[in-house]
Amino acid sequence: MAFETETEIESAIEAALDKGTFDVFAHVRGTSLPTDSVVVYTDADAALKLSRIFEEEAARKANADDYSIADEPVADEDEISALHERLLETALTFNLRGVAPKAVEAIEKHLKATHEFKEGTANESFAEEFNNTLIAKSIQSVTRADGATSDTTWGWEQVKDLSSELYPSEANKLFIAAAQLTYVGGIFDLAANADF
Repeated sequence: MAFETETEIESAIEAALDKGTFDVFAHVRGTSLPTDSVVVYTDADAALKLSRIFEEEAARKANADDYSIADEPVADEDEISALHERLLETALTFNLRGVAPKAVEAIEKHLKATHEFKEGTANESFAEEFNNTLIAKSIQSVTRADGATSDTTWGWEQVKDLSSELYPSEANKLFIAAAQLTYVGGIFDLAANADF
């Protein structure tokens, strides 16, 4: 493209240097929310038995002078397989999604209005309801190991009940995953600066 006048050249330079403008609020509206899934298990007996078998095998291997003895299993493979299968049959897969910042603010505002909330003081009922409500809002679906999907409508009380029924380590897996999706601090910089 040939330019014929000085004005055309200046316009072309201006256009090349113009990065444009945009509405920052339009850009951030509808920001995607992170999703993840976490699997929890409900057969603590099978998990404990498997854990003890693996610990015994590890200890035996670590303390064995004769390598042929170290290679002999502590437990019968059929027993290990049966326990493993028993554990897997109790799997619940929680499909989670982060809670939008605007929703977090609305939940906090609502609960502060319904609880006798005073800044700077511990309010356990507020904290429990707030945290459990965020987890409830994060749960999108729950699928059992056999593929069945739960029809539970999740609210803070259902999360509280779930918490009291699950083994603590399994409940913590769920709660930590939900919190990480809602409060994703640091993932943007980590992802943007990754050296692939």
